[in-house]
Amino acid sequence: MRKLLLLFLVLCPMVLYAKGGKKMKKKPELVYKEMADEAPEPLLYEFKVYGAYYIGKWPNSKRILQNGEMWYCYDWAEVVERGRYVVKKNLPIIWRNWGEVVPLEEIEKFKEFVRQNKILELPAELPGDDGYACIGGTNVFYTIEVDGKRHTIHWVQCGNDPPEILKQIEEAVYEMWSEAKDAWLKKYKGYYRVPK
Repeated sequence: MRKLLLLFLVLCPMVLYAKGGKKMKKKPELVYKEMADEAPEPLLYEFKVYGAYYIGKWPNSKRILQNGEMWYCYDWAEVVERGRYVVKKNLPIIWRNWGEVVPLEEIEKFKEFVRQNKILELPAELPGDDGYACIGGTNVFYTIEVDGKRHTIHWVQCGNDPPEILKQIEEAVYEMWSEAKDAWLKKYKGYYRVPK
């Protein structure tokens, strides 16, 4: 009887652990959404490129909403396939979101950057810093909305660098983007793959 009790005490924890008696990590729910072309309210940041070399919808465009959702408009996308995100190419160019969210503190930092640099007071069209006129170049649009005010800045790119203030905006957005992407990759580790 004693041996039977000892065997029970040894085997019971092993059986419970094998059956999930110990709390197991829950698989994260994959998120995939699509959006219309028109920027929704309230928007935080949008970057669109078209004209010259681009015909049709905007390739390589980005959008961040006030709630932190990050959206892309590319001809490739990460879509859910068999419970994993998989990169697919040559898709219709529409706005997509895969669950990345910019942390609230990063959004507040960006808003403060916009206020301090008076971005919403900039002219609607900015020339390049090199001073050359550009005809027939690529149209680049930066739209920023802070404190209920939306402002779009147009810059025509002809192989030149953007004005310094637009570079600073891109750097500030890159910081937000990186924080959100790092958190997303950590959350979906093991559920994301790039096909060969």
